[in-house]
Amino acid sequence: MAETREFVIPYPAQYESDVVLRDGSTLRFRPIRPDDAEALLALHDRLSRQSQKFRFFGLAASYAGEVSRLLQADHDNEFVLVAEAGKRLIGAATYVRDPAQVERAEVSFAIADAVQGRGVGTRMLEMLASIARDHHIQTFEAYVLSDNDRMMRVFLDSGFEVQRRLEGGIFHVVLSLVPTARYEDTAAARSHVAATASMKTFFEPRTVAVIGANRERGKIGSEILHNLVGLLHANMAVYYAYADRAPVFIIGATGPMDETKRRPRIDWIHTALVQGEAVRAYTKWDYQPTVIGGVPESFARAYAVMMSEPRGPVYMCYDAWLQEQKLDHAVAMPPAGSAKVPSRIAADPAALAMHAARIRAAL
Repeated sequence: MAETREFVIPYPAQYESDVVLRDGSTLRFRPIRPDDAEALLALHDRLSRQSQKFRFFGLAASYAGEVSRLLQADHDNEFVLVAEAGKRLIGAATYVRDPAQVERAEVSFAIADAVQGRGVGTRMLEMLASIARDHHIQTFEAYVLSDNDRMMRVFLDSGFEVQRRLEGGIFHVVLSLVPTARYEDTAAARSHVAATASMKTFFEPRTVAVIGANRERGKIGSEILHNLVGLLHANMAVYYAYADRAPVFIIGATGPMDETKRRPRIDWIHTALVQGEAVRAYTKWDYQPTVIGGVPESFARAYAVMMSEPRGPVYMCYDAWLQEQKLDHAVAMPPAGSAKVPSRIAADPAALAMHAARIRAAL
């Protein structure tokens, strides 16, 4: 007796992709896998009542049946694309081919409430449409409740040609997946916005943290802010922190101030007499302690200056040779409160409460 074998489409790994959203954050888009059952059920269970109504046109006691159906998608007639952030699924987009009109498919989306409005649905539609075209699907259909403005906006702003008809409070939406000039321009604009946003934290940082600056090249601190050269490279970032009134504590290093401790040539060109001069126009304070005993108090003072309003960046520079010396004695810490951050430029709530209590007690 001949053995009957079921044809199974292999997992389409070619559709795995890292996608940048319009706020610069990234998500992993990939086809659904058999081991996604628990994460997919958790996604549906986290949906708000409104999101459940928009997705399923009602509420259900359990979505186990829906999850089971999605896990059986064959990656051809039915395709499920999921969005992953870390180990958590935050979105699922599905198309189901119409068996009577094989070039058409119905599409649906479930997006976690926490990430709605950030372009997740738009990027999932864009990628799902590309996958559908690979499987000879030319048209998407969707049914959208009339008050689901956010989902309707995804379709209308996609760049695809869209037709919609309202019947009984439900829009029947039809999208042509044939790429047009408008679609190409819209998709390119989305990619440009996302790429720009993804680089903003690098070119316009609100905080710059440098840890472990030393003379050994290759270590992260020395590469980011290595002596005078590194500070000059960070100049624009410091300026933006100043313009944004961001409290940024910048730690750098200079070559040995003791000329007899310098290596030939390299330490001379990486050493400045007053290194803070390079950023003094847009830092609130800069300082370079000359002995190890001066480090704690100058550090505390720098923090107090940085946090005092109007806030802004401060720059502390440490002698590389001084950093490398073995500590042979205890270093005294400054008295508590010696560099206290003053209250903000407004009535201090704690001070008001204290004085109000004194007034009440005096009555």
